[in-house]
Amino acid sequence: MPAIFINYRNGDEEATATAIDQELRRRFGRDQVFRASRSIPPGEDYVPALLTAVRDSEVLLAVVGSRWLTAVDEQGRNRLETRPTGSVGRFWRRSSTGCGSSPS
Repeated sequence: MPAIFINYRNGDEEATATAIDQELRRRFGRDQVFRASRSIPPGEDYVPALLTAVRDSEVLLAVVGSRWLTAVDEQGRNRLETRPTGSVGRFWRRSSTGCGSSPS
């Protein structure tokens, strides 16, 4: 399982997350870095894949851009408050495993 999990919000800093992914893969190897849009095959259930990758990673790297706090879902609700599989859910699951996360 990948040692590094790259977390980012769709529509916010995807290009930055991709550049970080490319550099980390160059340094540590492709199989050591997880970025959902590259690592989860089309048609695979993404929720279990994300949760497994978060749980098994050694590092969670969160890429937070200018729209991270204000993104809304289709009903206009703040996505941080309504998506249990989103960024907040991943941070919570990561911290509940006893592994720390720190902002960068």
